[in-house]
Amino acid sequence: LALGWCVATNLAIRPLLPHRTLVFDDLGACLDAAQLTPLAVLLRQLAYEPDDGIRRQVIITTHHEEQAARLLELLQPPHREWESTR
Repeated sequence: LALGWCVATNLAIRPLLPHRTLVFDDLGACLDAAQLTPLAVLLRQLAYEPDDGIRRQVIITTHHEEQAARLLELLQPPHREWESTR
């Protein structure tokens, strides 16, 4: 609930913010394995959103090595068609 509130508040007050950054410290402390994927999907959408007004730089710190590895897999940039034609 707190993560959802943080994201929603950040998007709601975006005209007042001088930056477009979300920073999360030790997300693994509040999540279990089943919750990690849905959260990663949301964060990936925010990080790679085409609309500059919604897109955020997402910074995550953690000391849980397994969760960090899983987040790295889930938060990869989306594949773009033009990159495959180079």
